[in-house]
Amino acid sequence: MIFAARKVTQISYTFDAFRTPPDADLLQAGRDSFARSKDWGDPGPLDQAAELRKQQVVGWLLAADANLTSFQVDFPSLAIDAGITLDEARRRHRHIYVSGCGPLKGVRCTVHDTVIWGTLDYLAAAPGIVERVWAILLVLQQASGYRIYDPQLDRVLDLAADREQVEREFAAGAAKLGRLSLAGNLLAGKMPRRRR
Repeated sequence: MIFAARKVTQISYTFDAFRTPPDADLLQAGRDSFARSKDWGDPGPLDQAAELRKQQVVGWLLAADANLTSFQVDFPSLAIDAGITLDEARRRHRHIYVSGCGPLKGVRCTVHDTVIWGTLDYLAAAPGIVERVWAILLVLQQASGYRIYDPQLDRVLDLAADREQVEREFAAGAAKLGRLSLAGNLLAGKMPRRRR
């Protein structure tokens, strides 16, 4: 059997917020952090300092915009489904989700022990979403010292200078996904409704 490799189109724009020592190579640290943020494996033993830091980060995010809310997984259901104890479910899945609504619809963050993974859904995002998210990133960086890595641009962002480029990249990704979605609907026989 032969499998052809193909590029998968992303459905969201991704940011990765990470902490690093002052003397580290920022770009490599951003790349490494992004690679680790995709690993949903066992996070290891609980670290009380990391737990407190996550709560602080979530507090900063929620204070930055009232259209964000936080929630955690349903630990009892997860424990039953996975066949593990409640304590083990809490240890393994201790990340905190932050999600946007209203003008922040399409924004999702997952706050892990050492990294925050954020996404902007191309098709669900409200107009002006990058500008609103930028304000949140500024608060996060100023309050926590986290740096923001952008894997689409493959660089650690300068929040004072890079917003316009990120807006262009986001708009290009949204347009591409929108064209693919329309083409898929046409191929499937789902024609868009005409407005009268």
